[in-house]
Amino acid sequence: MALQGRAVRFASFVFALFAFLAASQAFAALTYSWTGAASNKWSNPGNWNPAGVPTDGDTLAFPSGAANTTNVNDLPAGTSFVTVGVLGFGYNLSGNGIVVTSSVSSVYNGTVFALPIDFQANNATLSTNSSRFTGPISGSGTLTLSQSVQLEGAGTFSGTLTATN
Repeated sequence: MALQGRAVRFASFVFALFAFLAASQAFAALTYSWTGAASNKWSNPGNWNPAGVPTDGDTLAFPSGAANTTNVNDLPAGTSFVTVGVLGFGYNLSGNGIVVTSSVSSVYNGTVFALPIDFQANNATLSTNSSRFTGPISGSGTLTLSQSVQLEGAGTFSGTLTATN
């Protein structure tokens, strides 16, 4: 009888452990890489690798060679991303505003960020090569500008700006 009780407790423990691990995987942040294979909308799972739709806490990468480099964020306004990295040429990101908690970067000149970006109270970095930010920038943390950044949009940023080369 005692052996049967231990077996039930052990089975319950194993089940709880697997349930915890499965739940942890479901909530793990991902890096989504834009393919633009299906359309120009961020909400289309066929536009991302891995297939799916980015959510709060994910990282976005926009690589070279992707289709639909002029694309629209039609996700809910205020969706929060850790990092937005543009690694390809000719991107124009527009649409609903996003929250960025760490950094926005672009390696090629000519990238246009035409969507509102809110850095909130986070310490974040804008590291771009002659990119234009035509959408409003807001937040109250410390924003470090690196390389050549053009801030053209109106915004309510009230934090500290620092510039580095």
